[in-house]
Amino acid sequence: MREELFAGRPLTGDVDIEAVCSELPREFVIKGMFVQPYAEALQREWEAFGARLLAPPRRGRYVPFQDYPIADFLRLFDAVARRRHPGTAGREAYGLLARNEVATFFASTLGRVAVSMIDEPGAALLKYPETFGVLARGPSAAAERIGLRAVRVSFANYRGSFEYVVGVLEGLVMAFQQEPHLVVEARGDYRYVCDVAWTAPATG
Repeated sequence: MREELFAGRPLTGDVDIEAVCSELPREFVIKGMFVQPYAEALQREWEAFGARLLAPPRRGRYVPFQDYPIADFLRLFDAVARRRHPGTAGREAYGLLARNEVATFFASTLGRVAVSMIDEPGAALLKYPETFGVLARGPSAAAERIGLRAVRVSFANYRGSFEYVVGVLEGLVMAFQQEPHLVVEARGDYRYVCDVAWTAPATG
């Protein structure tokens, strides 16, 4: 499957979150800094959500650099995406919400150090696999520059909603006030290749 994505052109189709989570090994984990904002957004429904989670946090709060199941993260993420973008296709809601993950990372100590040494999207995208490896465990990523304003990001053993990754990569580009253009190819066996290009926003 090959899909070309432009900023401003919404994704279509829905996401079956329980089907996605059923494919996720328990050892696939993500740092609590990304889970906590969604837990806070769902405080009123927290008791109902607790029964659906594999590892609810102790004392009701996710510790920033502690590992938690990606399946739990995605269930919370799914609920918040649909709440914040009602009437929007599930895949598009995921992509829109995932753009905010960049701000979450940049607000952390690790993120502030990383962004202080980066001044354009290409450098951020090339750094992404290293950062991804620190913040999540299970899938792996690699990146290479394929043009002056384009980087190829490849994923192996990626089990989850790839719309989430699309949003994160778009968010990285947009953090530098550029417009993203992605070409995503699913190659089977949980492998994906994402060519990320960017242009300056139109003026006038």
